Amino acid sequence: MLSSLLVAVTAAVAQSYGSGKLKPVQFLFNTCTLMNACGLAYLAYHSRLFAAHGGPAVSLAVAASAYFLANTAPVAGIIGLTEGNSPFALWHKIFLWSFPNYVIGAGLAAIASFFVTITGMAGLVAVLFGVYKSYKMYVGLTEHAHPKAFAMAASH
Repeated sequence: MLSSLLVAVTAAVAQSYGSGKLKPVQFLFNTCTLMNACGLAYLAYHSRLFAAHGGPAVSLAVAASAYFLANTAPVAGIIGLTEGNSPFALWHKIFLWSFPNYVIGAGLAAIASFFVTITGMAGLVAVLFGVYKSYKMYVGLTEHAHPKAFAMAASH
């Protein structure tokens, strides 16, 4: 579980690194939210209840759902309350555009877990590095081809 929490803190630092206007309280909130989500997902995945009633696939689905709820609900709640909007309505909007990413992430986690058991950690790191480089190249080419679309997306 400690390694999972370390990944959450690292993700919070990486998330905050690109944002120049982040306040310490926002960083602390983001870090705690990610650590909470990561811890709940870990506990859900390793729960004997879910493993006994469907094996690793059910455990992974429950863990991904726990992570999604624990990561998006507090953010929607804080943003909704500070802006005077309905936190539930905001969460519903977050759900519509972000839930597919969490489903894909859970699938990739399953593939990565399977891949590590076959090739070891070095093989996984090599594949992830290749995916990262190809995605970075794709974004660069797309940004070069459609600069106005990227400028609009960056302004929102």
